[in-house]
Amino acid sequence: MSSLHTKYRPQALDEVVGQEAACNSLRAQLADGSQQAFLFEGPSGTGKTTLARICANMLGTTELIEIDAATHTGVDSMRDVASRAGFVSLEGGAKAFIVDECHRLSKQAWESLLKDIEEPPEGVYWFFCTTEGNKVPKTIRTRCVAHTLREVPWRKLVGLLQKVAQEEGLNLSDEIIDVAAETADGSPRQALVNLSAIAHCPDQSSAEAALQRASSPSEAFDLAKLLINPQFDFAKACALLKSMKDMPPESIRHVVRAYATTTILGSPDNRWARGVLLAFEAPAVEQNQISDILCRVITMEKWKR
Repeated sequence: MSSLHTKYRPQALDEVVGQEAACNSLRAQLADGSQQAFLFEGPSGTGKTTLARICANMLGTTELIEIDAATHTGVDSMRDVASRAGFVSLEGGAKAFIVDECHRLSKQAWESLLKDIEEPPEGVYWFFCTTEGNKVPKTIRTRCVAHTLREVPWRKLVGLLQKVAQEEGLNLSDEIIDVAAETADGSPRQALVNLSAIAHCPDQSSAEAALQRASSPSEAFDLAKLLINPQFDFAKACALLKSMKDMPPESIRHVVRAYATTTILGSPDNRWARGVLLAFEAPAVEQNQISDILCRVITMEKWKR
């Protein structure tokens, strides 16, 4: 079986799950035809890049250029990209640039794009996607029409998984579908990854184990296991966190809280796990916020008693 999150990636606005407000606005903006720069911000896996690709297709682009800003952060890379905007597409149609994880761009890289975003050539479109919209410079935001994507409600994810399971001929219990949706943290992509992981499991217990592996990146899962111990190795925890520098802080926090919750369900008197759960209660948009939490956890003496 191919990866379900790839096979069932939406190809049209009507197929996008849980982002009705953004899709309705995009229909009007694309029909108007005057907007050439778009910003999509929101949690990982909610459809930012997918929407950018759909919009590019609706605009009739014949050349689509995708840039991973996580590996092309510098000004020289962006100047090269901007220079390509001025060339006529070989196919003669419109041209679209999708800049993924755009918050990683340097200040100089953003500045090199300002003029091209403000006055793009006819038929050239820019799409910026980010999980950290607060890091996008104001000068860029004011030149784009922004769409904020939200975590998709559990019930909509359940509906998506039920539909895909039926189309794939998968005989899965309602409980497993529910858990696959619940552990997706509002992400249709993760929900489908979860479904792929459990599709051919022989029984419910093995499906649950596969689901846990799919929904918890290995380093984050290792960090969670390490923390649920009053004598945890602080240096090792920091090293693990450093190895996850490219993982969204909110994803790390969700994994730790899920593991702490599971521990508490199995051992209600585990005061340390309750302390960890409380320490990771507030959202984290910067990785140094996770570092600060680790520092607080190591000093939670009252939970050690």
